Order: sequence, then C-alpha cells, then structure tokens
Amino acid sequence: MSHVFISHRHEYAKQVAALKSAIQDCSNGKVRVFISEDIDHGKEWRDELEQTLRDASALLLVYGTPEEDWSWCFYEAGYFAAQPRTPDIKGDRRICCIVPPNMPIPGPLSHLQAVTGPDDLIDAIQDIYKAHDVRYDAAELRDAIAGVCHQLFRRLKRYKAQTRVMLSIKDDNLDKLSEIPRGATLSGDAPTFATYFGLRNEQIGWGDIVDSEVDLKDPVDQIFFAKWRQETQEIALKARTGNIQVAQTVLMARNGAQRCRFLLDGANFQPDGSYACEFLLIDEVGGPPGGLSKQELAVLTGIRMGLRFKYELIETFRKLPLELPAAQRRKRVEEIRDTITNLMTEADTRGHFAPEDFFGAFDNADKERLKQLTIHDWPAIKVALDGALGLSDRGEIISKNGLDGPNIKKFRDAIEALRLVNLEFLSRCCQWAAKKVFVSEEQLQINAQQLEAIIARFDDGAGTPPLVPACEPEAAQPALQ
Repeated sequence: MSHVFISHRHEYAKQVAALKSAIQDCSNGKVRVFISEDIDHGKEWRDELEQTLRDASALLLVYGTPEEDWSWCFYEAGYFAAQPRTPDIKGDRRICCIVPPNMPIPGPLSHLQAVTGPDDLIDAIQDIYKAHDVRYDAAELRDAIAGVCHQLFRRLKRYKAQTRVMLSIKDDNLDKLSEIPRGATLSGDAPTFATYFGLRNEQIGWGDIVDSEVDLKDPVDQIFFAKWRQETQEIALKARTGNIQVAQTVLMARNGAQRCRFLLDGANFQPDGSYACEFLLIDEVGGPPGGLSKQELAVLTGIRMGLRFKYELIETFRKLPLELPAAQRRKRVEEIRDTITNLMTEADTRGHFAPEDFFGAFDNADKERLKQLTIHDWPAIKVALDGALGLSDRGEIISKNGLDGPNIKKFRDAIEALRLVNLEFLSRCCQWAAKKVFVSEEQLQINAQQLEAIIARFDDGAGTPPLVPACEPEAAQPALQ
C-alpha cells in the first residue's frame, strides 16, 4: 500500500480532509493518506509523526500566503525530503506544493512542483497512482478532485496580504493561567514590532512587551497601551475555551502616526503542545475625534456607552417575558450575560475614557452625583443582576436557578434600578454636552437666513462676498473643570 502525507495549517483542515477522502476512495483502497489530525498528540506524537513521514512515498504541502506561519509545515517537508527511499517505496519520493494561482512557492521549497489548480492536482495524483500500479477510474478521479479543488483553492485565496502575528505560550499549567506568562513570545514582522513596541526583532518576549510601557511618556499613550495589553491577554486566554472576544482597544504606534487593532484569527494547540493565537493587525483609520480635550472625549464616550446600555440591555430585556421553560430560560440567561459582557468589555477598553477626565468635566454637584451613580449604585446593581442570572462575578454561570422563582423579581428590580441610573446619567451628560453647543433660537433664525442667502448665490453663480460670521455657541459657558 502506498502512503501519502498532506502537510497543512489548521485553517485548511476541513478542505484537506475532503482531499484525503477523494485520493483514498479513488484508489480503491491502494493508497492511504495521512494528515496531522490522524496522529495522537500524546507523549509520543513526534515519533509517530516522523515514522509516518518516513513511510510516505509522496508529500503534498498545502500553502497559503507568506504572512502565515509555515514553520511546522516546512519542518515536515524538510524531514520528508531528507529520508532515503526504502525498498518498499517504488519510484522517487516526490513533494508537490499546492498553492493559489500566481502565488510563488516559498523560498525553501522553490524547487518543488507547483500545483495551482484542478488539472495540476489530478496529474500529480495520477503520477502517484501510476508509480504504485494503482488501478483507478480517470473520470471518477476527475469528478472527485474537481469538487474538492473548488473549496480548497477558494479557501487558499481568502487569505490576503495582511500583517499577522503569532502569540505562543508554553506552560505546563496552561488551563489554569490567569495571565500571559512573561516567557510567551510574539512572532511576526520586525518592522511592525519596532513601530508598535520599539522592539526590532522577528520574535519578542511578552515580558519585553510589558516592560516597554516605561518608554511611553504621554499619559494617553500609556492608557491605550495598558488597555491593549489587558484586552489582548483576555482575548488569548478566553479563546482556550472557544469564548471569542472581539477586540475594542486600539494600539498606538510609538511614533503616534499609526494605530491598529489585534483581531484574533485563530487559536489552537500546536503539535509540540504549545498554545498559539494568531492575530491580524487591522489598521485603525478613525481614531479619537480631533480637536477635543480629554474631558470632552470622556464625556462623549460616556454618552455613547450610556445609550448602548439603554437600548441593548435595559430596553431589550426589561419587558420580555421571563417565566419560561428551562431550556428557553437558560438561553435567555446566556443572551443577557453575553450582552452585559460585550457592553462591559467595550466600556473597559475604550482608550480615550479615564474616570478622572470624565468626572473632571463637571461642577461639584454633578460630579458627586455621577460618582454616586457609577461608583456606588452601578456595582450594587451589577451584583444583583449577576445573582439573579445565576452568574459569578466573572460572568460564569454557576447556578441553575438563574431567572427562576424569586430571581425573576430580583432581575426586574435590578433592571429597573439600572434604568433609573442610566436615565439620570444620560440626562446629566447630555445637558453638559448641550451647553457646549447651545445657540439661542433667535440666533439660529439669523444663522438660517445667512445660510439661505449663501445657497442662493451658489444657484446664481455669483461670488460670495464676506459676511458677518454666524454666531457660534455662547462663549460665556463655564470652562472645563
């Protein structure tokens, strides 16, 4: 029996499994195909992998783009190529590289045969069959491979040239980690790391990244960096259990000219037992509004989050029926929990929100009342909400009695309390914002007349002579505190 090994990254596992089935089925049981998913990743995983590579007569390497980490696939291909041909292997031990059209084969494997479409792949499989005297139906093989190729090459094309980094963690107690260990590494593009961390290397330690915070002099940059570091840690550790958290925090470049978000693209355990998270670095094109003070940014962020709490949590669940069968009740608990988690995540990671900036924008009376609402009342309400939902203080479901029996009334009372807090919070913040842009009705009428006159001259094609400027918001407003 002939053995074929397909080397691939985990993103392509579904398409590779289909290719494996097609090759085996069309060979009438004369060819056996191995993929990494077939090998038990236990203590002897490496020995078993290497034995499988030694026994193989051909290797197919599925290759996407240079931006992905191919180190393990290159190891498999290199180990396979270094093995001598054994007596039971007929013909040469060949390697084919399956790549998208117009994608060059990576440098270490540039001498390999390129497979860029269905016809190339069918030819390669037929050569393997013929080298081992495998009888097959050519029409059946063509139909089977054509169907697989449609999915495989479409999947390979999905990956565009986007900056990627790989966070790798090796730890015997990985499941119990509450933070990324300093010994973890971030691998990727050296110029990118220099831009965002001031560290020019293709692999940098997480401890070095943490320590680089001392080089930041601007307090705003420090806030952004600390929140990015905390959020990235939460995203990586939550992904261990399939809990995907969407990135909210922006990472600022050391030169201040660029900003990006770390978007989790995949997380899995590697054959060597390490845990790896791959991130796409997505350029942030917006950033904080220009020309606003830190206090103004903080209040506007508070209004944004207040409106999200109002419409996504309070108004959505305040009037929904809660007396439900057990299965529906559990689903409702998960919906509410996920909503709260998403809102809290964005509230915690908004880079241009700092409590001292927010409270500093108000006079003493409003400041003290807002502190009461946010520092005293909201935490008490959050504890009541968690208890009514059967959640721990970390948002984990720990009780089957969520939204059941007396917890239904407890939840309604907590939501009503939150509604009152939210209403007053938004009212005081919106009043503050309204004062910043207030113009009297009389002056608005004058401004409207000037606007109509200017528009009329556009229609006439005439020039626009200087006018007395329209009135701006009243200048005699209290200065920012």
